[in-house]
Amino acid sequence: AGSVFQEFGEMHVISPFGVPASWPRIIGLDPGLQGFAAVLEARSPDGSRYFAREYLGANIDLGGNVRAIQALTADAPIDAWPIDPAAAGRDIRTKLTLLHELRTIYGLPVVQANNAVDVGLSRMKAGFASARDPKAPGLRVFASCPGLIADLRSTTWEQVRKGHKPHRLD
Repeated sequence: AGSVFQEFGEMHVISPFGVPASWPRIIGLDPGLQGFAAVLEARSPDGSRYFAREYLGANIDLGGNVRAIQALTADAPIDAWPIDPAAAGRDIRTKLTLLHELRTIYGLPVVQANNAVDVGLSRMKAGFASARDPKAPGLRVFASCPGLIADLRSTTWEQVRKGHKPHRLD
């Protein structure tokens, strides 16, 4: 089955630091039946990308998830809020889409993400490969994201083929 992120190793896990407010930030969102996942990515001027924060809320109502994500992002503006395109599906009870609720009720400027799995995985793998040189731009993960780190270490190609990626990587 093989690990998807063979390029990922201890050299990619770094001590958290105060991300400058001027760096662009993206918070990727993935609501789902197993919980509401969010990963905050910051981009440095040299092209490096840092997964700086994570959130996985299981069995919490939408308002509770939104409040937790707002707390996660309160220290600086977020430049993009991509969300899994499945959020455009209608809720059977309310007839509203999750996108609509997040935008109008909670004021989050969410946009549908590009869900091309191969493209996303390739970008991550390339970022980890280039970051093997500590002085080169690349993709790194703050040590304060233990769930994401575990997902990166354990995700297999078989899981990806079956559509069972860990929530923080979706």
